[in-house]
Amino acid sequence: MERILPHVFSRLIDPKEQNLQYRCSTTLEIVSKTYSIDCLLPALLRALDEQRSPKAKLAVIEFAINSFNKHTMNAEGAANIGILKLWLAKLTPLVHDKNTKLKESAITCIISVYTHFDSTVVLTFIMSLSVEEQNYLRRTIKQYTPRIEVELINYMQSKKERQRSKSSYDPSDVVGTSSEDGYVGFSRKTQYLG
Repeated sequence: MERILPHVFSRLIDPKEQNLQYRCSTTLEIVSKTYSIDCLLPALLRALDEQRSPKAKLAVIEFAINSFNKHTMNAEGAANIGILKLWLAKLTPLVHDKNTKLKESAITCIISVYTHFDSTVVLTFIMSLSVEEQNYLRRTIKQYTPRIEVELINYMQSKKERQRSKSSYDPSDVVGTSSEDGYVGFSRKTQYLG
């Protein structure tokens, strides 16, 4: 798939070859029915990398959107989070693209991943960006799906709470002693009288 799909997408946009375009779209239809988005993602990532024309990039992203939309969300989310994060990283610069169709398609794809595939990975990815990029992406996506802003805030709060609960327990406060002493762990902070 990783070797074939980049060629299929580059031939798909060839205006001179109507017959070739038909064969490419038929191939993509078969691929879409045969393979899940989990399996296709590495090939789509490579296909997006290898395309030079905005039209071909658009074709790859639109195919991905359809694949993500078909995907039924499971509790485990994505099988390969690393590849999914790479995919999101490739889409992010396209959100700034001058080509309006490409820009909207990149935004739609990020939303599609968020809505149909793995919302947690999208939230973590957005939070890993620089503050500037984070704010831009949040504002842009919020126009299409306002719920993401609420989930981002909730996600940040739960992350802070988890960090607080981890830091409130300091293992160095507990001193383990031998069972001969009659007690197996006491806190240094506790004051003993007598």
